[in-house]
Amino acid sequence: MNAVTGHGQPKPALRRRGQLLLVLSVLALFVAVSSGLWLYHVPPAYVQQHENFLRETSPEDLAGMASTLESQITRLQSYQGSSPGQSREDGGDDPTPTGSGGDLETRTIRWSIDEANAWLATKLPKWLANQRLELPVELSQPMLDIEGSDLVVAFRWRARGIDNTFSLVVGFEMTDEGQLRVQRRALRGGRLRLPSGMVTARLRSVLSEEAHETLEHLAVLLEGKPVEPVIPYLGHASGNQELRLVKHRIEEDWIELTFVLVPRRED
Repeated sequence: MNAVTGHGQPKPALRRRGQLLLVLSVLALFVAVSSGLWLYHVPPAYVQQHENFLRETSPEDLAGMASTLESQITRLQSYQGSSPGQSREDGGDDPTPTGSGGDLETRTIRWSIDEANAWLATKLPKWLANQRLELPVELSQPMLDIEGSDLVVAFRWRARGIDNTFSLVVGFEMTDEGQLRVQRRALRGGRLRLPSGMVTARLRSVLSEEAHETLEHLAVLLEGKPVEPVIPYLGHASGNQELRLVKHRIEEDWIELTFVLVPRRED
């Protein structure tokens, strides 16, 4: 049968069906927008856990945990091999050196997320000042968390009507050539996943011109561009040696990094 009346107009039943579909579409859009806004303004669970950790841990304990991490990194970069390092299981906080023939060429350090967050809360401002750097005034409460085998970098941003927690989830993998690849897994505002292009454009509009180049380099790095995973060695013969990352583990609430002492590359 024809679905229209004799005057070429849709039958009442079809008109009602079209109106119902329109109403349902509007409702679905409203629910999607409302859910997105709710997720955007609700902080992730690890933010509350971090705030509880800072509130319930004494300043002395925070400073001690931060010093434990700092001490490991210092000894990693300067350990001379005059005495054997202790592993964390043995009750010490030295890097654990291993090697053949007494040559301490491989060093492993391990720290917890709580130790890392204690360092960020108590030591980061002074460290930045020593590097003649500072965080943007809009950024506060930097923190780390672990999501599966990925690392979460989170912070609070307050500026131009924005007051929210943003999280960057990154994964790490070693290439066959021994380079490190950093890959962005997700970018979130609150609990809402955000398009990276939108966030980059927004940052470009609020950051200084001097920061644009750094932002571009960071964006390329997070797309998986391989980098040489080396850090300076400050111990004996530091002029011709450096530490190369050869293995990493991120599990539950701790991070473990293994470095090898290698001849310094010629630039």
